[in-house]
Amino acid sequence: MTQEQFFKEISDAIVNLEKEKAIELAHKAVNENMNLLEVIEKGFGDGIRRIGDLWEEGEFFLPELMLGGTIMQE
Repeated sequence: MTQEQFFKEISDAIVNLEKEKAIELAHKAVNENMNLLEVIEKGFGDGIRRIGDLWEEGEFFLPELMLGGTIMQE
């Protein structure tokens, strides 16, 4: 899996509100000594921005927005 695919997998986990998967991928990034700033920016950051876009489009509502933020904090 390329780094870009890994970042996309993280982003998708955030958008799909898959808390356990997002945490698992975060642990994988740490264990594999990845550039964590890049993981946050390109994976988690992209996911939360996508959630924001879905909220603006009216496809996500406040509960999804809050859950996405909670997943990011974990």
